[in-house]
Amino acid sequence: MPDEREPSEALRRFLFTAIDSAEQLEILLRLFKDPGDAFTVEALSRELRSSVGSAELRLRALAHLNLVEKQPGLPETYRYAGSAAEGILLDELRDRYQRQRHRILALIFSPMKEARHIVSAFHFPRDDKGGGKNG
Repeated sequence: MPDEREPSEALRRFLFTAIDSAEQLEILLRLFKDPGDAFTVEALSRELRSSVGSAELRLRALAHLNLVEKQPGLPETYRYAGSAAEGILLDELRDRYQRQRHRILALIFSPMKEARHIVSAFHFPRDDKGGGKNG
């Protein structure tokens, strides 16, 4: 059982793979707080004291992960769209972020996360047919 002072492995994995900034985390938690409500980019940026362009980039990234969805119509609005399992994870994240903000931010800005981007730049598809130099 993990130490109560440490986030669960599932939460650590989620932060490592899905969250790239404190702003993105704040947007996700804001939408999660009121899952039935849809927010414009402008309203979120105003509430979180962020630029509209930056908030829009964060929302697009979260939509790509199916954590939020863009609602049809104008003006464009977004609402939380995560699964039940993601909701449980976000409950833990919300609680830990309130009590241990520094630990959560340290995970988001971990040097290992930067290494993830470097490693993915060198990812080459394997030739499973055995016809390559090493096959």
